This record gives sequence, structure tokens and C-alpha cells, in this order.
Amino acid sequence: TIRVHRNWSPHGAERFLDMVTGGFFSSKVALFRAVRGFLCQTGIAGDPSMHEAWRSKGTIPDDAQWLDVSAGHAMKRGYISFAGGGPNSRGLEFFFAFRDLNLGGSSWEVPFATLVGQSSFETMDHWYTGYGDIPAFGGHAPDQTEMYSHGNTYLADFHELDYILSCETYAEAGAA
Repeated sequence: TIRVHRNWSPHGAERFLDMVTGGFFSSKVALFRAVRGFLCQTGIAGDPSMHEAWRSKGTIPDDAQWLDVSAGHAMKRGYISFAGGGPNSRGLEFFFAFRDLNLGGSSWEVPFATLVGQSSFETMDHWYTGYGDIPAFGGHAPDQTEMYSHGNTYLADFHELDYILSCETYAEAGAA
């Protein structure tokens, strides 16, 4: 279970909720970059045409950073943030923090949600991390460029990957 906090990251929360209600996750989305003790990145649609349609929506603006990075390890275990590579570069890819991390110092690393409940954390702890980081960082995880072009067809040889098969919204009890 994920709790989205619109007040943490209004643009990030809105993009994620649009992805949920727009069917993005119905394309079997791989948890392709899972680095033990660091993070798990996802957000590439399993169908290349669906991914391109969503990419064409463009990036989202940065949100104000609310994390206090002065104490270190501000990105807490279970926080979820869009990945970016510079100002206003957040698109579709996002990550889950496996532990408290020294991230959040950049304007594009603003958490928009957190995992909720022990079973959610236990599930995260069982995601396959054997492929490690992406090739650009010395790992054996799937190549993002190949995923953009070939989707889940390219992932056929990555037998151990975990996937998001669906995602839906619901109102919390007592929420207005």
C-alpha cells in the first residue's frame, strides 16, 4: 500500500496519480533497478507504445524540497520519489528507498509518497535485487534504452524481475 502525500510534492503526486488512473501500470511495469540496501527504480511501461504516449506528456516541474538534509539520511526507508537528472527533469521513472538514504539534496528528489503497513515493507524487502544497478553504474540490471524500445519483450531473459501488474486508488477511511 502506498500513501500519496499531495502536500509533499504536488506535481509528483499528481503525475503518479495520473499514471495510476490512466492505466500506466496495467502494462506490467518492471522493478528493473533494485540495488540491495539502496533503492528500487521503476516506471518504464512494459508496452513501448504506451511508454512513448506517456513520455510525450513531458516532464513535470520540480516541487519545493521539504526534506531536512542537514541531518543526513533524509530520504527515509519506504519513501517514494521520482527520479530525475537535473532541474525539472522528472518524467515517469520513480524509486522506492530500501533504507534511509543521503538523497533529497536535489530539487528533483522530492518524495511524493510512502509505503504504509508492515506487509508493504515486507513485500519491498522481497523484491529481487540480484541484477543490481544499471549497466552505467556497473550492474547487470536491464538497460533502460532497450526497455524504452522493446518493453517487456526485451526483459524475457531477466527471469527474476518483479513487476507492478496493476495499481488503483482508494480513499482512506475518514479522508475528506
